[in-house]
Amino acid sequence: MKNPNIILSKEDMKRFFAIVACGYKTHLTTPEAAEFLGTVTQSIKNSRVSGELFGRPAPEFIRDGTSKLTYNKQTLIEWMEAGKKGTVSGAES
Repeated sequence: MKNPNIILSKEDMKRFFAIVACGYKTHLTTPEAAEFLGTVTQSIKNSRVSGELFGRPAPEFIRDGTSKLTYNKQTLIEWMEAGKKGTVSGAES
């Protein structure tokens, strides 16, 4: 019989807790979006300039005023789902 206990790596645990912590929020900051997507903040920042993240169109971000940028959590979820299906859509223009 297989062991029913699930062992998660340190990285998986960190990502799990980041997702749980973001659970009640609808909009995420750049560092929160990076955690949610399992990457580093600099990759998210670079994607805003290059227009690509992980080799596909970057997820859409929202500019609130002149300096605050956020990401809609539902948009990030849809962007991840599109990647799982092998599509390159997911970024809005």
